[in-house]
Amino acid sequence: MPNESLSVVLRVAIGERDMMSGYICPRCRLLVSASVELLGADVSCPGCRSIIQIPGFDDPLVLVEPVLQAVGTDLHAHKNISSENWRDDLPLDVLSARAKGLPWLMLLPVFGIASVLLASLIYVLFFTHFKPIELAQQKLVPEVESRGQISNADKVPTYAELETLLTKLSQAKSPGELRPMLREVPELEAKLANYYKGSEFTLSEPVDVIAITEIRHRTGFYLLRALLEGAEKWAGVVTKNTSGMWVIDWESYVGYCDIAWDELPKIRPKEPSVVRVARRKNEYYNQGFSSREWQSFELTYPNSDTILIGYASRRSALVQQLLPIGNRFGLMDVTLKIHYPENVNDPRLVIIDEVVTNDWITPNEK
Repeated sequence: MPNESLSVVLRVAIGERDMMSGYICPRCRLLVSASVELLGADVSCPGCRSIIQIPGFDDPLVLVEPVLQAVGTDLHAHKNISSENWRDDLPLDVLSARAKGLPWLMLLPVFGIASVLLASLIYVLFFTHFKPIELAQQKLVPEVESRGQISNADKVPTYAELETLLTKLSQAKSPGELRPMLREVPELEAKLANYYKGSEFTLSEPVDVIAITEIRHRTGFYLLRALLEGAEKWAGVVTKNTSGMWVIDWESYVGYCDIAWDELPKIRPKEPSVVRVARRKNEYYNQGFSSREWQSFELTYPNSDTILIGYASRRSALVQQLLPIGNRFGLMDVTLKIHYPENVNDPRLVIIDEVVTNDWITPNEK
């Protein structure tokens, strides 16, 4: 029986099932290699034909390095090489086993994570936009994006309180009578006079309050829906004034603009003018407006055929404000300041100076 201590020179292994072991024949000193199937077996040395025993797993071994995967069951003789480079003399089938390519199973978790991230991005971009609020007479109340939590001190209005408010609104015949029931905003009296211009405010008697819904992203504001006489539906935003009384947000209800929407192409103001519109991203560039410097938006107003094209400078933060994550596509209600540029003949083209708010509700003064 050969000397076990001389038989084992090295073992190169990457696991119990896939490994190649190297040995030196104790008689002819030839370096040979054997696969796992021959461990513990008696084999014939390819050099001197002596019978030698391949050590088993329980026999003492000298571990060299975990690099090689072996195939085949026959011994292979290594000639004119040392124990340091014997693996370079392995048969082609053994060497090819080392080049199996990338272990694709290891990439499955990467593919899984990438798929989840891609699905999340698509959901955020296409399915989380805030829906606009429908108003009576097809007027739009703005979608609200400023974050906030309703405090415990904010009381949800009751149906009786809002029915009383609507009854008082229906009895008002002038802006002066209307004002105590409206939310205070800067220059409210002047805005009422500009909007009604001597005409009476008319609202039918309320029949029933249909629903009161909290506006999640605007602290202390609620959407009111009601049924009026003549089967007319009404909707508006209510909030409390400084005296703790429930009032209507009039600007968002009527969609107030400094200049009547249909009059803008005729007047063409050169100074910034406030408008409440629905914006939609588009790609229309003309009369000196280029896509490199500007982003264009289609601006529309309820119950009007007038469509303007607003341009926001890419050098400002306006584009990011007008294209928030979650509402980059489709309509979005916004309050803007716009003006008409010099030397532009198309009455549809305006410049966007400021995004007042991403809804139709004037922000509370700090």
